[in-house]
Amino acid sequence: MASDVDRELRIRERAYKIWLEEGQPYGHGNEHWAQAEKQLAEEENAEPETKSDAPPSPGPCENIG
Repeated sequence: MASDVDRELRIRERAYKIWLEEGQPYGHGNEHWAQAEKQLAEEENAEPETKSDAPPSPGPCENIG
C-alpha cells in the first residue's frame, strides 16, 4: 500500500511540474496526470544503460599516486 501512495505522490509531483512548465493552464489536470503517469511508467520500464557486475573504471584523477 505504501508503494501505491509513493507512486501517486510521484505522479502528482510530476503532473504539477508539467502544469508549471505549460504556463499553469486551467482545466488540463487530467491531461497532465495522464502525461505524468506515462512518463513514470516509461522510466520504470526503461532498461539500465549498462548491466555489468564489474566495478566502474577509475577516473583520471584516481590513478594519480
